[in-house]
Amino acid sequence: MGSEINWNQLKVEYLSSNISLRRLADSHGMNRSTVLSYARRHQWRKDKVKMHTAVDTAIDQRLVDLQVDAAVSKAEKMDRMVDDLFDRTAQAILDLDKRFINGEVVSVPISAKDIRSLTSALKDLAEITGYISSDDSDDGEMTGVVILPEIMIPQEDESM
Repeated sequence: MGSEINWNQLKVEYLSSNISLRRLADSHGMNRSTVLSYARRHQWRKDKVKMHTAVDTAIDQRLVDLQVDAAVSKAEKMDRMVDDLFDRTAQAILDLDKRFINGEVVSVPISAKDIRSLTSALKDLAEITGYISSDDSDDGEMTGVVILPEIMIPQEDESM
């Protein structure tokens, strides 16, 4: 039977499964010591460890890729949401001094509360997107965002 043994087929079966060399020999009706001796001489166990390591590495890399893709997708979605909020905030600033009364646009002075709310919202959005940092580091990097100083608006005298 020695000349009829297909060692490549046995090796593939051994490498691609969790079968032991003894069980492999038994399943093919072969002498255990023959299979063990051949596998030892041709370093099948070493090949199996290499193959499993390569498969584990490929699986780990695929998992990392999937996690990165999910994070990028989430970041892109958040970026779109922030862009939409910036656009809406810009439009709100433009419309801030306009009010509709009986279907007509009436110009109304902008209140300090409205300005503070918008400024705060813009700062929050800028920090969320990473355009500015909360530690105000001065590393010379251009962020594309200019933070305006708070505007001091005198409070209206309510006694009038």
